Amino acid sequence: MNGKIIVRLVEAALTGNIDQVRMAANLLSSDLYSSHPELSRQIASASGASGLRGSLERVSPHPVRVSNNTLQESLIRPEPALLPVESPLLASEVRGPIEQALSEHKSRKKLEENQLEPVKTLMFIGPPGVGKTMTARWMAQQLGLPLFILDLAGVMSSQLGKTGSNLRSVIEHAASRPSVLLLDEFDAIAKKRNDETDVGELKRLVAVLLQAIDSWPSTSLLIAATNHAELLDPAIWRRFEEKISFENPDDTQIKSLIEHLTDDKKIASLFMLFRGMSYSDIKTFIIRCKKISLINDVSLIDQVISTRISEASFGSLPLKDRTQIAALMVIESGVSQRQACQLMDVSRPTLAKEIQAQKI
Repeated sequence: MNGKIIVRLVEAALTGNIDQVRMAANLLSSDLYSSHPELSRQIASASGASGLRGSLERVSPHPVRVSNNTLQESLIRPEPALLPVESPLLASEVRGPIEQALSEHKSRKKLEENQLEPVKTLMFIGPPGVGKTMTARWMAQQLGLPLFILDLAGVMSSQLGKTGSNLRSVIEHAASRPSVLLLDEFDAIAKKRNDETDVGELKRLVAVLLQAIDSWPSTSLLIAATNHAELLDPAIWRRFEEKISFENPDDTQIKSLIEHLTDDKKIASLFMLFRGMSYSDIKTFIIRCKKISLINDVSLIDQVISTRISEASFGSLPLKDRTQIAALMVIESGVSQRQACQLMDVSRPTLAKEIQAQKI
């Protein structure tokens, strides 16, 4: 048991710093995870981990008054997943390799008996809000492992000259027990080494990452998430066994997400209004509309339509696209032709022809 964490916990409690108490308690829970799992769970529960950002919280990259011995604990820590995580909505080309990775880790002993190892490294590629972090969280829960999240962009902003040693330290800390480690904003560090705008320290970090990836244990899963795969050093890129591209949801996925959020098939049939939006943006929009509709006592479907139309630039779409959307609104959602024409800036005769064509 790490005595320094206990001292830190006592000091935080005596000064009444609740945030520091919770942090120290979670660190203690992490430290006891392997040797005393039941005690670890009890401490995590008592510290209120279930209320901290859905039982996961990004690690603060700026340590406050920490010694070298506890540096890694200040940069990275696990949060026990006390609340169930819903299976993310994923395209088949994404879900396939994700489920394969889970299957391999659940059958790790069987693979090792035949001189094989489960996949150890995954790279998640895609814009913000498409489910990269949620998927990592869900995978950790499926494997029954703690999830560590290290925001590399944050690490880069703190003590740049020591980033290499700090990075090595926190990765070794995460690898010391079975876990899932998510390296977020991966392109902040793993840039091409011929990038002329970079400083020498950034270039040296690639070597650190290569060593860390090569020595990553098969009992754990290392996931890197990036919005800019084109910036990555080729040597780093080759180290990842699976590269999985996350995209904004397609029509079917949008429809499923909206129906899940609203339990209303008519609202879900408005999927065409949300094309090009991320999962996160759609969820935020629907929740906001729910609040407005409740406060103002208006129907949710009317609120969704009016808010989405007022915020989106549908007027810039070609007439053909606007006409198709207006027709779908009438056919699928029961919107009046008059309202659809006004919202999409389409004439009644044009809309009537499109409705007839879609019904055939």
